[in-house]
Amino acid sequence: MDARQKQEFRAEDRRLHGLAWGHLPDWLIEDDLRDGRLISIAGRHIPGRAETVAAVRRRDMPHGPVAEALWRHLQDSAGLAS
Repeated sequence: MDARQKQEFRAEDRRLHGLAWGHLPDWLIEDDLRDGRLISIAGRHIPGRAETVAAVRRRDMPHGPVAEALWRHLQDSAGLAS
């Protein structure tokens, strides 16, 4: 997402108008948090979040060259055996 797309996405976001709350990825709101346009409500009763990301694929069918290359890249990046 380039800067223009990011700006368009945020311009439509009601959270910037004080009308809602929600969970957004840090990369999308870091400027707004730093500049005070948004505030974090994380605290004792709303501790924030921890996210788990998983890569999965089917074993019962062949995969194309792009999917195989992506899978090898993910395995190498994570230090996993083939």
